[in-house]
Amino acid sequence: MASITASSYNYNEVTLTVNATATRSGNKVTVSLSWSLSGVGYWADASVDGSTVATVSTGGNGQPISRSGTVTKTYTEYGSKSYSYSMRVRVQPQGGSVVSASGTVTSNTVAAATFTVTFDANGGTTPTASKTVTYGETYGTLPAPTRSGYAFNGWFTAASGGTQIKSTDTVSITANQKLYAHWEAMSVLHVADNGTAWTITNIKVVEGGTVRNIVGCYSVENGVVHQGI
Repeated sequence: MASITASSYNYNEVTLTVNATATRSGNKVTVSLSWSLSGVGYWADASVDGSTVATVSTGGNGQPISRSGTVTKTYTEYGSKSYSYSMRVRVQPQGGSVVSASGTVTSNTVAAATFTVTFDANGGTTPTASKTVTYGETYGTLPAPTRSGYAFNGWFTAASGGTQIKSTDTVSITANQKLYAHWEAMSVLHVADNGTAWTITNIKVVEGGTVRNIVGCYSVENGVVHQGI
């Protein structure tokens, strides 16, 4: 919270105060500038960025002034930000002089918006169901799901297709998000060695310069890969 204050001791003390705060609710940022006047005098006013927001007239010498109010401004903002205003509060106290408090009022910096990202394992199992991310920052660590017989290919914005989201990507979403695991079927080769069974997964061969997954059995004859026995 930031504030500007001023006071006068011309017969009776006059005090002027302005406070500012900023709060967030989703993408809505509300900035409140609260002003107060207290003391004895003829009149008082308050203005924000040159526009008068309040005027008080007592109508007589030595009348008490005790007024307050709040100026509210709202914005649509997802990132962190600080808001500043030129604000003035004046009082003409008993005795005729004008006391003025003026200057730049800066609210608290409002924090960036946060969103919930949920993870759909899309046929597999994920160790983490959801996490909170912050607008303007990176996604950070993403869970590593598992699925029997498949290799994990990353998190995407759609169950099929979509855009891949990586841990180093900057969060630019403006609503909660759901990510889907994508998978690639793995080839499986079973090998028996002295009565012990071994399983080798995700095996690939090169045929004509093209990498291919093994499906079934292959043999190589004179540098040519043949499927089947």
